[in-house]
Amino acid sequence: MLVFVLIFVALFVFTILLYGKWQILFHSFKIPGPAAVPLVGTFSLINVSKKGFINEIIKQSKTYYPVWKVWTGSELYIVTNRPTDAETVLSTFLDKSNIYKNFDEYSKGSILTAEASSWKVNRKLINPSFNLQVINSFLDAYIRYTTELVDILEKTAGTEQTDIIKYTWRTTLDNVIETLGDSEPSLHKNRYDFIVAASIFGDIFMQRTYKFWYRLHLIWKNSSLSKKHAKYCEEGRNLPKNMLTLVEESYEAKKYESNSLREKRFLPHLVKMSSETDAISPGQVLEETVTMLHAGTESTAATIAAALVFLGINPEIQDELYDEIISVLGSTTKNPTLEDLNRLEFTERVLKETMRLVPALPVISRRINNDVKADPYVYPAGSNILIPIIYLHQDPAVWPDPKKFDPDRFLPDVSETRHRCSYIPFSYGVRNCIGLRYAMMSMKVFLAMIIQKLRVRTVEPATMDEVQWQHFIVLRIKNSRVVFEKR
Repeated sequence: MLVFVLIFVALFVFTILLYGKWQILFHSFKIPGPAAVPLVGTFSLINVSKKGFINEIIKQSKTYYPVWKVWTGSELYIVTNRPTDAETVLSTFLDKSNIYKNFDEYSKGSILTAEASSWKVNRKLINPSFNLQVINSFLDAYIRYTTELVDILEKTAGTEQTDIIKYTWRTTLDNVIETLGDSEPSLHKNRYDFIVAASIFGDIFMQRTYKFWYRLHLIWKNSSLSKKHAKYCEEGRNLPKNMLTLVEESYEAKKYESNSLREKRFLPHLVKMSSETDAISPGQVLEETVTMLHAGTESTAATIAAALVFLGINPEIQDELYDEIISVLGSTTKNPTLEDLNRLEFTERVLKETMRLVPALPVISRRINNDVKADPYVYPAGSNILIPIIYLHQDPAVWPDPKKFDPDRFLPDVSETRHRCSYIPFSYGVRNCIGLRYAMMSMKVFLAMIIQKLRVRTVEPATMDEVQWQHFIVLRIKNSRVVFEKR
């Protein structure tokens, strides 16, 4: 047995040296971490479940706090729970780690995964579609689709509902189809097939991340999971393709008024750039559309679903939220205006506290191309830095009683006492989430209008300590059961 282990260690060291990674190996010896299997990776993170992966990240972050290491094959990931490290890395290094390459088969080279040089070009191109004037013009659509959601939830009143993301995701999908895609959702009869495909893709994406044998190309390509992956990648592109076709037809028919807010919407804007310039190709427009449709719908849907579960567990906070909504809006029937949304301060704090406990992306990672001195360690060039947002948001040194749902953590005077990178639900730095303002505004409308009309009671989980996660690409609450009641 000892001989067998020594052979593997020798092969591992040889592989490192062969690919010029001896400096990475040298610096890694000084960083603590759980046991790793040569040529395979960190043992405790091999073949875990969607729930187990996140729980293991949290467990090891507590054990080796604040910095520890993970090996995936010959790739070194340094996990840091220090907000100062997060600020340095996210501000300095823009290339994402190899983990994200699994997304390329679904949406290749989009702003989510692109190398820094390509990302800078496309991000600059897309930015005008997310300016405040354009986002504010979406308010009527937000209200319309939330009204439809409330009508659906009212019909379920008094009966237990499981996994309420199935309702919220349909709403966010319809909302994005219109606001970013400039398309009438009803024109896409099978549009909800996208949700099925995106969910299955997310599940497979995570399996490829934590099941080491799928990192080997030969095994992956000949697996049944790979065939299933290819099927749902293709099905997930049907809706974006149809949306793109409709906008291209409208553009060719000159239905867009020059420089209008409608023309500045995400998809019309990119179609115009593709048609009139060489800044972006038609193929890349599709890739960006696939990414935006996924990123702009699942994360928002999961956050609203989690907020409703948390409010059901904490009825006193739900009552305070309802009081603010009625105080600002004046009645249970008035729709919010832009001015009203700015006054819904407690509503915003509820959403922020929800994203603290269930950040859409629980971990993010960057590849570093220069050594980073982070006393007492050196993070070597060529390694990857993994930032566990899920633990940053629950570090007891920063967040007292971290599992407690307390929106007042985000009162201005309290927030000022924390490091800016102790809370990063939308990442940080220039490569943060492009849809931050879009997401916050839409979620404010969704949550305010639901609580304005309905009370929610959570059956399971009964307490905050019982909350469990499941990790697709986006983090979700697992096994929730709620009951809605008309006010």
